[in-house]
Amino acid sequence: MKNKQYSLESRVLICLTIAVVATFVGVAIKTIVPAIAAARSENSQSQQVADVNPSDSPVISLDPNLSCESNSPGDVAVFASAVSDGFYTVYNDDETGYVSKTGDGLNVTANARLGGKVLVACSAPDDGLAAGLKKDDGYSVCFIDKYGVITESERVYRNETPVFAGCYDGDVAVIFTSEGESGKRVVFRLYRSGTEICERYANVSYTVEPVETYRIGDVFTVFYRYKSAFSKGGGYAMFSTSSISVEASVIERNGGYDFLSVIPRKNSYAMLCSDVRGAFIMQLDENLARSEKYDLTDYSVLCGKLSYDGKNYFAFVGGDTQGKMFRLADDFSEKNVVTAYDSATAIAGEFNTGGTLLHLLKSSKGFYLTDTNGLFTKKVTKTNAVPVALIRFGGSVAAVCNVYENGTPAVYVAVFN
Repeated sequence: MKNKQYSLESRVLICLTIAVVATFVGVAIKTIVPAIAAARSENSQSQQVADVNPSDSPVISLDPNLSCESNSPGDVAVFASAVSDGFYTVYNDDETGYVSKTGDGLNVTANARLGGKVLVACSAPDDGLAAGLKKDDGYSVCFIDKYGVITESERVYRNETPVFAGCYDGDVAVIFTSEGESGKRVVFRLYRSGTEICERYANVSYTVEPVETYRIGDVFTVFYRYKSAFSKGGGYAMFSTSSISVEASVIERNGGYDFLSVIPRKNSYAMLCSDVRGAFIMQLDENLARSEKYDLTDYSVLCGKLSYDGKNYFAFVGGDTQGKMFRLADDFSEKNVVTAYDSATAIAGEFNTGGTLLHLLKSSKGFYLTDTNGLFTKKVTKTNAVPVALIRFGGSVAAVCNVYENGTPAVYVAVFN
């Protein structure tokens, strides 16, 4: 990723001397880390990510909540994930997709061009990555291992768009959608060590958007939201690696609700939803039909997320004018507001810090790092930032966002104190 960086750290003594004469002096040294794309043979299906000489100029932030930050104009991030010695960012520019590796001080240490625009991406085993690409002749899946070797799938999938990717027990599942003479379909493909090992199809009546996928044994359940001119709601498709039979259905047909989030609960799943009457949780039974409903708000919301920290359930709901984080009783009979926000229009990223969940939220005034104990909220006043991921970075956490200045995108990374 093209990384523009500014350093004060390497010149601390100079700054201390100058500070005697001036109340504040900022010294910025701008360097451009070269993005070295690895050459790829026309007849080869793999390439090596080239190393980039690390810069010794970390980006020092003037925001009191941040220790450093970086900005890459012209790029749009799709996915980011932590690895043992830094983090990956998968992003697109105007022409194609790239993967970059970032190390200490937000220095880009490796960068490589991919074979097409990235639509979806996910982590893969052993500090690897997988990505669904849009190419000139169709769509493909590529894999990047921890040594930087990039391998593309042997098949090019035509008229089947990758819309979701996830890693489950060492295997990578990629969900595609298609629409053609066979009607609308959800396509499930499973990859092991970069090789496709399973393919299943499910016919659906609506255009769908996957929300989450869960694996139990050899069964993968893909939860999706659907929308048409007359209805909207949630549904699922169940694929098995040991059987060609597929089960697909909508939940509460013609329910007229927005499906926001889903997590496992009570030998089944709980869905966070919203309709014109407000936000609510729909508990499903073992047949994935609604068994109970729990109201959260008396107003509809734009976004939301259900979470579980190993002890408590949490529900985040947000909109243009307010947002709330609820701590729920184990049976969902009671709810307590942990934190309230003036607005919360997006949520991205979550990880457990030993019993406490951290989340990255977007509001009209910037973005927040907040925890489910309600003990702190760190705000960064960057109103044009769209959160992509929250990742562990060294002894802290980093927010990866897309920002837009006068219509020009950039990948923005901020490391919190």
